[in-house]
Amino acid sequence: MVPLVLAAAAVYRHVSEEEWGASIAKTFYWLNDVPGADSTAEENWKSVVVAQLIVFCGMFTFAILIGVVSDEIASKVDEVKTGNSKVFEQNHTVILNWNEQLIPLLKQVAVAKSEGIGFERPVVLLANRDKEEMDATIEDELQDSPPLTVVTRSGQAHNAEDLDRVNAWAAERVVVLHDDGENEDTVESQKAAAVLNLRSGGGITGGSKLFEDLMLQSNDSSEFYTYSHPSLAGKTFQEAWRMFNTTTLVGITNAEGMILGPSETDVIGPSGAVTVVADNKSTIEADIAKRKGSNKNENIPPPGSQHLTMLRCPVRMPAPRKVVMLGWNEESSSVLEDMLVLAPPGSSITLINNYELDKSILKGNTNCNVKHVAMDAQKRATLEQNRVHEAGAVLIMPPTDSDDATQDSHALSSIMQVAYLSKRADTGHAPHIVSELSSEVAKRVAEDMYAGIGTVDVILHDNLIGGALLQVSANTKLAGLFDYLLEKQGKELYMRMYNEFVTENDAEVYWGTICERARERDEIALGIMRADGELAISPRKDKRVRLNPGDQVVVLAEDWWTPTSVKAKQS
Repeated sequence: MVPLVLAAAAVYRHVSEEEWGASIAKTFYWLNDVPGADSTAEENWKSVVVAQLIVFCGMFTFAILIGVVSDEIASKVDEVKTGNSKVFEQNHTVILNWNEQLIPLLKQVAVAKSEGIGFERPVVLLANRDKEEMDATIEDELQDSPPLTVVTRSGQAHNAEDLDRVNAWAAERVVVLHDDGENEDTVESQKAAAVLNLRSGGGITGGSKLFEDLMLQSNDSSEFYTYSHPSLAGKTFQEAWRMFNTTTLVGITNAEGMILGPSETDVIGPSGAVTVVADNKSTIEADIAKRKGSNKNENIPPPGSQHLTMLRCPVRMPAPRKVVMLGWNEESSSVLEDMLVLAPPGSSITLINNYELDKSILKGNTNCNVKHVAMDAQKRATLEQNRVHEAGAVLIMPPTDSDDATQDSHALSSIMQVAYLSKRADTGHAPHIVSELSSEVAKRVAEDMYAGIGTVDVILHDNLIGGALLQVSANTKLAGLFDYLLEKQGKELYMRMYNEFVTENDAEVYWGTICERARERDEIALGIMRADGELAISPRKDKRVRLNPGDQVVVLAEDWWTPTSVKAKQS
């Protein structure tokens, strides 16, 4: 700028014979378009021409400057858009990779943050995708969720430089998702879906709702929490569970590690660490603060006081089940194998699909026979010929080698066919339907389609896995708990009929009484599934409840359904 001012001032001085000081001042004013500087008031035409040239030169110079600044700004904007800048957050949450569980996970993180359960710092996502595409998708999917700051960066999860850009080394937690391109991302989803297919298809209506309530983070659900308090250290499980009035104690931690569903005599370790089902952590703290170390609870009967009552409420073997499985995919053999183990005597399973199945799959066992019908499960004539609408339960197994939309269309088509046949038969009976879908929209369509006809359990496995990831990322001590619940061995979640906990003479009883009755069988009562599908997890123990026909009690139990275990519990 200085050389330009001096050069222009020299030319102007030459044609106007002004002094150097005045020439430099006027030139500076004209070049920078200073208000009040008039370039048209010169006395001779030469100085007028030079003055106008200086003004135009100033305009041109300013345009160049604006262009340079604009380019710099655009460059910075592009840098931000393409995710090239480093994130300087500390104690934040880093999520690596993008797959179907990401959006459900982010939605539940948003809910957890709104409830004050951690995640106060931003969430930073590193994935091998276009940043603008990620931002647009996340903004669209989370528009109905509580506020959550999500920063995205494009890059590879295995690249050290990319990890440094999201400041992964300074993160409070890092959640690693399998990439969309990897096959491993379906393993845990398939495990969860298989278990829920088994639970619901085996006659446990509402099995998916139960797991959703415990796994998904929402304002109206209960979740698993770990909690420690000195007043719990050294207490037996029998003493400790009575200290929780609004929450439910389900596990303890001692030298053996975390024990889910411990016996009455198991002792809590010196850290006072336990596992609790609760609406939120503040309710756990309130329970402990109110008890002040005492395990006396007037709403819970003394240990052993319900023994005679439970002798009058024997465990009953479930009625024979007639199950139809429509379609076949990679989960089907596992679901079939587990259903055979749990099937009551006299049950039957019919497989309807066009696949050639191994004969070993069709053997069945002493309690349940298996029949394969080699027909197209998508055709109404097939369903009508095999009287699918008369089954007790229908499991829909869409092909997993197609995309989500195709799988959903397959499942919804089958639900519509069963609904039509059941409604046309007009017998007052409709099978319980279990299906896996990929979206909330498809779930609502399925429920609306079957509303007023029968009951349907829809499994959104991505939501379930996202919920489990959230709880584990918020509390790493829960890492093995969900695997434990989904395994075939050990304690599992079941729903038992109302008359296995109350007698004909019982009207309303305290929930604490039901909990003590469950302990007579070494079980933990977690909640109630009403006949109309309403689920109440971890009711207050001082709440009076009435159990009616069709109601079920949710319990944490071991080998509850097998003929051997039922016989042992009745003896």
